[in-house]
Amino acid sequence: MKQTEDVLSLSPFYLLFLSSFLLFLFFLSCSTLPLHCEPEESGTLLRVLGQGGTLTLAKFQSGEWSVIEHRDRVKIQSSRIVFTNVLYADGGIYELSCSKSDNKREERFQLEVVLAWEASVAKDETVLLPCYSETTGKNGLTVQWEKNGHPLCVNSPDGCTRKPGERLSVSRDWSTHGNLSLTVENVQPGDSGDYFCYVQDQHGKQSGNPAAVRLTVQVGNVSNTQFL
Repeated sequence: MKQTEDVLSLSPFYLLFLSSFLLFLFFLSCSTLPLHCEPEESGTLLRVLGQGGTLTLAKFQSGEWSVIEHRDRVKIQSSRIVFTNVLYADGGIYELSCSKSDNKREERFQLEVVLAWEASVAKDETVLLPCYSETTGKNGLTVQWEKNGHPLCVNSPDGCTRKPGERLSVSRDWSTHGNLSLTVENVQPGDSGDYFCYVQDQHGKQSGNPAAVRLTVQVGNVSNTQFL
C-alpha cells in the first residue's frame, strides 16, 4: 500500500479554551463564543487588553444580547456571540460577566492561534499526519492524538492503545526521535476531520508542532500537491 504525504497548506487554526471545552476552526472561518447569562441577569462580554484595559464586545439586558463592537462581523445567534470572519488578531483573553443584585460571576477564556497542516489523500491510501516535539531527557511521556476533540490514539512504548488502533500507529522510536507523527492506513471518508497532537507528562499536556492537521479524504485521484 502506497504511503502519501499530500500536505496542501499551512494554515492558522483557532483553538478556544473554555473550562474543559475545546473548540477549533480555521482562519477566516466562523467562531462561536458560548454565553451563559440567565434571563434575569445583566451581562457583559469583554476583550481583555494590555495594561489592564478592556473592550466591551457585547451586553446582555432584558434577556437579550446586543453587539457593541465589531458589528460588521460579530453577530448574535441563539444567545451566542458568533465571529463571522475570524481574524488572527482575535486571539486573546475574553471575560464573561453576569450579575444580579449583589451577586456577580465571571468566567475567563482564551482564544489561541496555532499553525496547522491541511492534508488531502485518496481513499484506501496511507497518510502520515506530521507532529514533532522535544522529548530528549523527559521521562514518563505519552503521545495523544485527538480527532474533532475526541480521544483517538494514546501512544506508549507499546503503541496505540485506543481503537481503531489497528489502522493507526506512531513510531516506537518517538520518545528518542521526537517524531510523534500519526500514520493512518487504508484511509476512509470517515477519517476526514481535525486531528490534534499532544505530548503529556506529569505536569500536563502540550501541543506538538504542528499542533493540528485537517485531513480531507477524497474518493478518486488526488490532484498534485502544492503549497497554497
